[in-house]
Order: sequence, then C-alpha cells, then structure tokens
Amino acid sequence: MAFQMQPVPDVPGTMLSDVSFWRGLTFIVNGQRVKPHGLLPRRVTLPSRDGPVEGKLKGGLPGAQQLIVAGSAYPTGPPVPTGLRIVAVLPLVLTLLVKGGFGMVVALTAVVLNTQIITSTRPRSIQVGLMLATLLVGAGVNVAIAVALRATWWR
Repeated sequence: MAFQMQPVPDVPGTMLSDVSFWRGLTFIVNGQRVKPHGLLPRRVTLPSRDGPVEGKLKGGLPGAQQLIVAGSAYPTGPPVPTGLRIVAVLPLVLTLLVKGGFGMVVALTAVVLNTQIITSTRPRSIQVGLMLATLLVGAGVNVAIAVALRATWWR
C-alpha cells in the first residue's frame, strides 16, 4: 500500500513510500524506486534537481518511521495509534517462555508479521484480532519447542 508523503524540498514531483514483505520500505520518486541502503538500511539517497539529497530513516515500526532530510522530519506512512503499536510488539514477551535463539526467532517472526498487518488496509478490529492470533500461535510454537527441548534434555 503506497502512502503519499509530504513534499520534500528539492525533490521534484510526488513521493510515495511503500512497505512490502519482501522488499521492506521503499520510496517511489516520480516513478523511480529508491531503496534505503547502509549497514541497517537507514540511509536514503533521493534524486533532486541539483543532485542527490541524503536522508536518514528514524524509528522502527511502520507508522512511527520518519524520513529526516536537512533536519526536517517527514512521516513515511499513515499514523498508527500507540495501542496498536504495543499490540504489534507484544510477541516479544514470548521470549520469556523459551529463552535463547529459538524463542527469539519465533518472537521476531511474529513481530515482523504484525508489522505487515499494521500496514495493511484492514479495519482496526481485524488488525488487532490478527495480531492477537499471531501472539497465540507464537505462544503455541514456543510451548511446543519448550516441551520438545524438555523431553530431550536429559537423554
């Protein structure tokens, strides 16, 4: 779902931000796709009239990310209520069930799925229901992992 951003100075035409599961956050400037780059893809080089303009991404979850260009912040998506953001990161509590790599993989996978649910065009009640279902499925997977590890631990 593409979101039309506020006009950025020196960047001609329309600028859209688009979040997809496989490509992550990308920007579309006058039909040209621009992908963030860097160690943790946080920097963006935007085309402008006088040469490239450097920007930096700030924030983590969709709806909270901002593009910083020349000291000014521009939201990269529609605003997401704080309660919905809290429900999206709730699967991180799953690491309390199974500590270590297995628990973290399940929890981070659930958070990534929840960020995709947040950026969808579904009604809020459906989004909350899907995110809670993701939490419950993650808890079930973690319990299954814990039982399997416990059963094989002393053999």
